[in-house]
Amino acid sequence: MLAATGKPFYPSEIEDRFRRSLDELGWSHPSRKESLLSYAKELAEEIVIGNLYPPAGCNQIYKIALTLEYPDELTEWIYLDDGMNPETYETIADIDNYPAIETPKWNNAIIQQAEKLAKSSY
Repeated sequence: MLAATGKPFYPSEIEDRFRRSLDELGWSHPSRKESLLSYAKELAEEIVIGNLYPPAGCNQIYKIALTLEYPDELTEWIYLDDGMNPETYETIADIDNYPAIETPKWNNAIIQQAEKLAKSSY
């Protein structure tokens, strides 16, 4: 039933079918936080392998952090999205102008954090 869902997709309908599918398989339902952290890890992996532009991926992970009300697991991404190195708090990108003026330091810091997140155990 889940796989046969036709367009248009209604989030509530997909959510209901997904949960019923998990119930039928006897699997537990992931919490919202678990689901979003898992998605953040997937985004990080895409950054690391080069399928996702680092500043764009950084912003998506930041939005997850915002949605989850800044969990400890994603604190670094709050600083990165502001163009700061999360370890030194040094400004490494000019984000005051749109679009942000990226720098190699910023991209490297995003990739380093993406590698850490991709390898994390949560």
